[in-house]
Amino acid sequence: MKPIQKIHMQNMKGNTLTRVLSGIDCFTGTNGAGKSSHLEAVQIALLGYAPVKGKKPADTFEFSSSLNSMSVGLEIDGFSFSRSFTRAVKMSKGVPEVKISQTLSISPSRGESNDTEKKARVAAEVGNFPVMLDFKEFLNLSDAKRRDFMYSLVGQGNTWDKKRVAEHFDDLLTHELEIRQPDTYLILQETISRSLEEYQDEMTIDEGLIAIIGYVTDQLSLWKSKARDTEGAIRVATEQKNELEQTDRNIKENEARLTELRDKLLSLSTKIAEDGQKKRIMDQRAERMQWLQDLIQKLKDQPPVSIDSLESEIAMLEGQMDHTNDQEEYDALSSEKKAKQGELEALRKTISLMDAEGSKLNAEIASIQQTLDTIDKNKGVCVIQHQIKCDKDFTAYQTDAALQIKERTDRGSELWQEREEARLQGEQLVTRISEIEQLMSEIMRRTQQRQKENQARSNRVTALNKQINEINAAEKKRLNDLDAAQKEYDTLFTAPPETIGDLTLMAELRAGYEQEIAKLERVLPEQRKSRDLLQQSRRTIMDNMKAEYKQQAFEMVKQALGPKGIQGEIVKTMLDPLRDDIKGNLAALGIHRDVFFQTESDTGQEVFRFGWMNGDQRCHFDTLSTGQQLMFLIAFLVTVIDRANPPVKVLAVDNIENLDEQNLQSALMGLLSLKFRLDNILIAGVIDPKIARNAGWTVHEIPPRSALETTNAADAMTSQKESEDLEF
Repeated sequence: MKPIQKIHMQNMKGNTLTRVLSGIDCFTGTNGAGKSSHLEAVQIALLGYAPVKGKKPADTFEFSSSLNSMSVGLEIDGFSFSRSFTRAVKMSKGVPEVKISQTLSISPSRGESNDTEKKARVAAEVGNFPVMLDFKEFLNLSDAKRRDFMYSLVGQGNTWDKKRVAEHFDDLLTHELEIRQPDTYLILQETISRSLEEYQDEMTIDEGLIAIIGYVTDQLSLWKSKARDTEGAIRVATEQKNELEQTDRNIKENEARLTELRDKLLSLSTKIAEDGQKKRIMDQRAERMQWLQDLIQKLKDQPPVSIDSLESEIAMLEGQMDHTNDQEEYDALSSEKKAKQGELEALRKTISLMDAEGSKLNAEIASIQQTLDTIDKNKGVCVIQHQIKCDKDFTAYQTDAALQIKERTDRGSELWQEREEARLQGEQLVTRISEIEQLMSEIMRRTQQRQKENQARSNRVTALNKQINEINAAEKKRLNDLDAAQKEYDTLFTAPPETIGDLTLMAELRAGYEQEIAKLERVLPEQRKSRDLLQQSRRTIMDNMKAEYKQQAFEMVKQALGPKGIQGEIVKTMLDPLRDDIKGNLAALGIHRDVFFQTESDTGQEVFRFGWMNGDQRCHFDTLSTGQQLMFLIAFLVTVIDRANPPVKVLAVDNIENLDEQNLQSALMGLLSLKFRLDNILIAGVIDPKIARNAGWTVHEIPPRSALETTNAADAMTSQKESEDLEF
């Protein structure tokens, strides 16, 4: 899946921004804030135009809020592109000419040098099939417009085109019609050809059918009117003919003979044509049987490919798999490392306490020694005032001080010895921790190497299994083809032979009829010279016949286009296959109903209705609630996108606020359940953002635009346009 990650807009309906998407995005805000602009920007970026406006760059430029340029673009994982629309004005013979052009840029480039190659690249990367539904606008459409909308979507993945329509019309031009009614056949052939000219090559199937139906309807009305205008003249011609039949019966006899010969010629020609067709069928059957014999022998001669070596290699690789587990050893080392680190930390704290005690002892020794030095230096005088004589005896203090110094010195020696032992113990702990870390690294290296080797073996097993499946599939196809060819050959072999007449003899007899007919056709015009007064009436009669032929031809074409013809077939080939998928999508939305499409009413009138079944009763779309209608359309659109299968599957729904709170909640949750079938779901509407956010959607709250902001943008465009007009 390749979801759209970012939307870029510049000068589009007042928006210049980059919007980051999550794949399930809801745009909310007040009317005019710019919610729909995000959906339209995606549509323009993918298609190069907005269908609601038209396909020309000038049509799309109507979205621009700048007089000079507008651009939209999309970013997808590993690929981005943008479409720019530029307005240029130049003078031609004193008259300004405005040209709107579109350019396309892509990144990264693969050497595309022109817009055609770039468009092909965009189509290959992201496709050109975004489905955008303006729900409010859809509800206001007529049956015919709804049909056209649905056909335009389904047409993205259907096989109906101008060629197939022409082939359907060819079914009207039967061999029997050509023999029995050659005039009708030729006019029908001409009518079909002219009607198909209305179907332009670039049109979709729905556009082509609309064009043909419009033309056929107008022409049918025209030729019906012409047929009515000549009825009076035909009655006059009939009366004149009756008067002449009383005096000139020779012409009648010759015409009767000519009619008889033509009937015989028609019957004989039909027989020749039928027997000739039978002979061609017999020849084709013989050729087909020979081809089938060759195919059967070829399939039998193909030996099945052995898979024994592949299965042996798979067994060997599976036996080489190393499932050794060093986790227990690794965990033990990890536990030991943690314990040693704890011991080391405790030892370091003990050494720190020893250092503190040693410093304290040294300070105390220094203080006592300083007092002794002062006593010794000031013997016989006061230590405070040297001029005062003092005979105090400090011998007792000096003896006690010397004892204190010795005690502290001895304790210092003990501390030094204990600290040295602790230091050596710490070095041993550091050395062991380093050894443990090396052992753990080695286990990790072995484990990774073993996993790498096992993965390589697993990948090889997968490739071998794929190769085996391909060989088995090929063998199954060979056997199926052989069985089908043998059954078809047996059917052709046992079919009874066709009985045909002598084609050479019948051809000679037909030549005799044609010679006699040619002779009568040379004589009769001379005899008809006596009927000069009837020539004008006869021309009128012929005109009437042509009008009737034309009317009949257009009626046949119209019927072939109707619900019992092409449109009915389209329903079968385009809409009928979608029913189960739509039903499944409805179920995901919490609605369990069968789906129907109807193109013909009970009275045979052409209609386009759809909806779901409530038991045996049809519930038409227009009778559903607003919420149910949107649910049906969402199920339909997801099915169409899934069937069309573009590289990037985008569903955009506007005016979601038409749902009440309950139906909105159901729609939001249902769409999330269908997310796996889509890359991006974009909805827009004036709704409470909390509802969408609580349902799990990414909500983009579009701030309202001030009236002054909107007016200033419009005034700026108008002022610039007026300025250019003045310069011209």
